[in-house]
Amino acid sequence: MLSAAERRLDRNLPLLNYYSMLRGCLFILPVLAPFVHDRLRLDFFHLMLSEAIFAAAVVICEVPSGWLADVWRRVDVLRVSACLSLAAVILIWVADGFWVFALGQVVMGISISLQSGADSALLYDSLQARARAARFLPLEARRGGLALVVTALAALVGGLLYQLNPLLLWAADSIAAAAAIAIACFLTEPPRQRLSGHSRAFPRVFRAVAESFQTAPLLYGLIVAIAAVFAVTKIVLFLTQAFYMAYALPLAWFGPLAAGFFAVSALGGFLASWVRERLSLANFLILLLLLLVLMMIGVVVIDRLQALPLLFLAGLISGIVRPVGVTEINHRVSSEYRATVLSIAGLIYQISFIVVAPMAGFAASQWGPTWALGGTVLICLPFGLGAAWQVYQANRREAMKADCHRVGLPTMLAPPSINDRYHLNQGEK
Repeated sequence: MLSAAERRLDRNLPLLNYYSMLRGCLFILPVLAPFVHDRLRLDFFHLMLSEAIFAAAVVICEVPSGWLADVWRRVDVLRVSACLSLAAVILIWVADGFWVFALGQVVMGISISLQSGADSALLYDSLQARARAARFLPLEARRGGLALVVTALAALVGGLLYQLNPLLLWAADSIAAAAAIAIACFLTEPPRQRLSGHSRAFPRVFRAVAESFQTAPLLYGLIVAIAAVFAVTKIVLFLTQAFYMAYALPLAWFGPLAAGFFAVSALGGFLASWVRERLSLANFLILLLLLLVLMMIGVVVIDRLQALPLLFLAGLISGIVRPVGVTEINHRVSSEYRATVLSIAGLIYQISFIVVAPMAGFAASQWGPTWALGGTVLICLPFGLGAAWQVYQANRREAMKADCHRVGLPTMLAPPSINDRYHLNQGEK
């Protein structure tokens, strides 16, 4: 018979699903471009600039928020995150110009940075406390998939609400944020290895995280490759609205098409575990990058309304890549620093978007969304392929070390990694 503490830990699993689903209720998202154009009188460049400001806020707060989730209670961090989300919704809807709208984006960025890493780490810790950590990938993929399903439904409803009355959209976003606060209050902090008092100082944590990257060099390539994929797929999410406007689609189509995009992303989340089991990590990353290239080629060649379904491929890739990345990081990092490392990964993802988003927005405003899409893929592709090659090398070395250990040979017989060669050269000097 389960104890009360075990029942509370098991209850975290559905509660985290509900929390993620409510945070995914972004009713305004499918009509964000028309909202900025009609209400604030701003163009697509300003929309992408505000998204870059949002990403910058995430970058600035990402690592400190992960550190906070490691030294503080993860459930309290998620509660604060939900409260800031409600404040951001209010700011965005009372905005009458670019700067108040951008302030709302900043507050939302802080909210997202607090959630990023803390929710996944809480799920992993809850499973680990019940000796079920091996179930993390399918459960994390399911959580992400459910959140995307709800985002798709919210997009479908949001387009309709915007046509009826924009205030209904604001009310729906506010109710969802308030419900997330209520759900967060019922989450339970699982027992886990915590940082001792003298280890909580941020510099000490940062040094320990750096050591985690040195002991698992695969993390470098993994995070950079996912950052390249993240930048393209997130920009495509906003470029879809630019395509709709360029092809003069009626506003009534914005919601259903956005719902389709997120539904495909949800399908990707449910497929993540199945795809990862059949491919090595390097091949998995290369496959996603090549699919993005095929999407770009198809959209550029067709360059008309019939190319829109190809953009949904970016949604599928986005849904697949996130749970796999989180799982690979969780398996290689100690629980003491898990949320911090996840936050560093999120920081790098956002930096990639900050670099590319203004260029994509400018290109879309000047030459059209097709050129913006092509330029984004061509900028990110070399970084993604180079990082995937580094993952292949690190995986190969890990496999050779495991083989050496299994047959009783010293692991030094395996070829040195880049980090090993660096430390050897430093020793020679």
